[in-house]
Amino acid sequence: MKINEITNFLRYALGGEKPKDDPMRHVGEVASKAYTQLMALLKQNNVDLRTVNSQQFGDMLQQWTEQFMASGDPRNEQPYILAGIKRVSIPGLINNNSIRDYLLQASEARARAKVNVAKQIPGTDQQTTQTRSSVPGLSLVKGFSEPDDEIILRYNGKDFIIDERTGQWVNEQGQAINSKFQSVFYKEAGALAPDNNELMRGFQTYTHIQPTGTQPQSQQPAIQQQQGPLAGTGVTVVQSSPLVLQYKKQDYALDNRNQWVNIVNGKPVNSALAQYLQAQADKL
Repeated sequence: MKINEITNFLRYALGGEKPKDDPMRHVGEVASKAYTQLMALLKQNNVDLRTVNSQQFGDMLQQWTEQFMASGDPRNEQPYILAGIKRVSIPGLINNNSIRDYLLQASEARARAKVNVAKQIPGTDQQTTQTRSSVPGLSLVKGFSEPDDEIILRYNGKDFIIDERTGQWVNEQGQAINSKFQSVFYKEAGALAPDNNELMRGFQTYTHIQPTGTQPQSQQPAIQQQQGPLAGTGVTVVQSSPLVLQYKKQDYALDNRNQWVNIVNGKPVNSALAQYLQAQADKL
């Protein structure tokens, strides 16, 4: 045993404090298990890596890795693990070595995420330091302590981070939120963590990539798919998670007290409009 492992064990034996397991110690083990299982799966389905479409296989590899490496972890860790894995570059050339290397990097990202969550929530997964914004239900969970911290916003109990490739705020499934929500999140995060480096980089990326006045293409299919039940009501689904409804060119969402509020100003709507929006939401 290493010195720090012996120290941890003695502390536990003498003081009753359970030694903390360092996820970084298991990076290689997790990557090896992932590689073994994936190779067995490919063999079982007669997949020849020499003939696969690199892009299609790369997308499948990422999805499979996310499922394998995050599904068994605590729910409070999963969003950060998935976000870390999404940042790992998918190999352009598909072979055994590139897959092995990708899985190792993904395992490292998983371990770093678990370490960060442990630092963020000492001793429990139920308590989190938060800084409230002016928007009801929105708070800054992480990113206000150090300039190089990862920045995390929480809205109505769900966490959102910045996708470094697009600069967009994304939910725990990696889906980008509505463009108006993007502006609100950046405005509030900027007020709460003005010196955060990730926030500044993300905003620069987002403003360079997004065409003015347009919505990211990734949002459009979700909107189209969910307009059916609301046809003829004047209400459209802008975003499904968290639910955002648009009515007369204004966006509305439920705050943490289940009140319908205007997203831009955070103010509760009148009772008649609230009842109407809720009636449409109940159809979904």
